[in-house]
Amino acid sequence: MIKRELVPNAFLAKRPEVLRKRLVLRRSSNDRSANVYTLPVPASAIMAFGARGVSPAHQGNLRNSIDFYVPEGTPVLAAAGGVVFATRDDSNVHGISTRYWDLGNWIDIKHSRNEYTWYEHLAYKKIRVRAGQHVKKGQVIALSGNTGFTKNPHLHFQVNRYFGTGLDDYVTLRARFEKRFGFVQKVYAGARRAGITGN
Repeated sequence: MIKRELVPNAFLAKRPEVLRKRLVLRRSSNDRSANVYTLPVPASAIMAFGARGVSPAHQGNLRNSIDFYVPEGTPVLAAAGGVVFATRDDSNVHGISTRYWDLGNWIDIKHSRNEYTWYEHLAYKKIRVRAGQHVKKGQVIALSGNTGFTKNPHLHFQVNRYFGTGLDDYVTLRARFEKRFGFVQKVYAGARRAGITGN
């Protein structure tokens, strides 16, 4: 079992000024998002998806993450309006060893109600937004890829709430999606649309 809290994020660790900017919140026992989100990729592009029990990485802090299996180069969409908090897009490697854990390209967006969305495994140099930029729901923010701790191309998506300034002072929330995407909610019960498993 792989737990994120055991593998520090070396990229952010070198940027303490970013960590200090995160709003300090108390840990919450409510693991459901307050906001309602749209899908972070076009529904027509999804080949499979999964959460707990599908990826070995979805444990501990990452237990409510969702993987959307889509072809590389699929548009990645802001799941809600907000402000880009931080990004990384300089990695062009991937693998299933934990040495690749911190080598994924990602975007972190702050939304209302102190919730953040995280988009990972993005394509090399294909992020279209920058820190501090306001984004609208459904706006294309990047292209999907296969970078970091991953075997198959997919988008790793999670809704976070931070409760401190440490690298792992966050919890993932069960994302509430718009009613028209209700089929995704079943993922939290272990359902998935196809037989693709693993990272």
